[in-house]
Amino acid sequence: MNNTKAMKRIDIVIGEEKFDNLIELLSENKIRGYSVLRKIGGLGSRGFRSPYDILMQEENVLVVVVCEIDPAENLIKSIQPKLKDFGGMCLVSDCLWVEGPPISY
Repeated sequence: MNNTKAMKRIDIVIGEEKFDNLIELLSENKIRGYSVLRKIGGLGSRGFRSPYDILMQEENVLVVVVCEIDPAENLIKSIQPKLKDFGGMCLVSDCLWVEGPPISY
């Protein structure tokens, strides 16, 4: 495909209480951009979590990172030993960054 670049996509689901630790880890690994989706529900190692449960004290957060292969490998090496403490999960997949037109000001 024209105007695409091979990248890695890293999806990290963690408890809200570990979010600041994860952001610090991203910064240490020079990850310059990411997307955050809060109040994520699902079934995992900590049981079922509903994003609509107003009584739920602990909420999940999904952080999506797309970066080049080398920074992705460094991030994975850094996050893997911390996953047990963070809880949640980390998924890594190949993706293509579709380049758009230049930004006009």
